[in-house]
Amino acid sequence: MHEHNLYDPQAPDMKLIPLIRSLRKGTQIEECTPRFARDFQNKTMERIAYLTEDMLRKGILMKEDNTPKKRPLFNDLWTHRHGRYGPRTSLSKPLPPVQSRDIYSIDNLPPDTPPKAPIATMVTKAAQSSSSALVSKIMFNDPA
Repeated sequence: MHEHNLYDPQAPDMKLIPLIRSLRKGTQIEECTPRFARDFQNKTMERIAYLTEDMLRKGILMKEDNTPKKRPLFNDLWTHRHGRYGPRTSLSKPLPPVQSRDIYSIDNLPPDTPPKAPIATMVTKAAQSSSSALVSKIMFNDPA
């Protein structure tokens, strides 16, 4: 929305079809029936209208010539979002390399590491009674 100023779904110059295609691209709904595509387009337009009204109420957007636009402060923050809020670099000390790995599916997860120490240790090596035997002993005064 903010990248292309898509705030008014009813505007004649809004390129809604490319937006709908890009939202569906690479998903399970990329190839769908015409009726579903129409419903998806209507839901997208409703969502854009709702979010625009919400941002107008909150003061993030303003109307200029009856067209919703970003306020100057928000426009400045959006334009410079990568430079201002990214990691800072120092000329004297470079940033350390990133150690994280991108994981795109569960199949790419690293293997689980075995525990370093045993989880539980036996107090005694003598035969142990089962919990049901213990419950029966407590409830029914069973000597067994």
